[in-house]
Amino acid sequence: LASAREAARKAVELDPAYSGAHAILGFALMWSRQHEESLASFEQAMALNPSDASAVNLQAMALSYAGRYDEALRAWEVSVRLDPFRYPVMLATNAMAHAMGGDFESALPLARTCAERAPGMQPCFIWLAIAANETGHEAEARKAVERLLEINPRFGSAPILRIFPFADEKEAERFVDLLARAGVPIRYEG
Repeated sequence: LASAREAARKAVELDPAYSGAHAILGFALMWSRQHEESLASFEQAMALNPSDASAVNLQAMALSYAGRYDEALRAWEVSVRLDPFRYPVMLATNAMAHAMGGDFESALPLARTCAERAPGMQPCFIWLAIAANETGHEAEARKAVERLLEINPRFGSAPILRIFPFADEKEAERFVDLLARAGVPIRYEG
């Protein structure tokens, strides 16, 4: 991650007018949990090129992990207008913004479509399990958890859960609680 951040910083230095470099820097900073700096990089990317759908997608993800779900959902709306073809990872992170913002009904169809289009993509099944469980579709949630654990048998262990770069520890705890309620076995060893 450090090398990705430094490469993105170097790209910004070499061409400060290149919006993509600012967006990639923002993305790397998000994963490093440097949320304010991440969002500032995305703001710079948007100022340079507000029509860059990829940058808007990454910005929406960063806004979600920063706990700014309403702003993330507005960014998703812009993203869909710019590029109506939504890649599965976009569907998953859009479902995340809805689910973490408390709108599980809106998260569910996004997560279902994600899982249908990318049956091997872990984030699809994370949000499908959560959204299905929270909307009373327990059997669908159990199947999503089963698939999630087929994709990644270690999912639910403490080291895996620490990867998710939530800015607020309470949001990270709520995420783990939602996973546990959906049936993901949470293990705190190692």
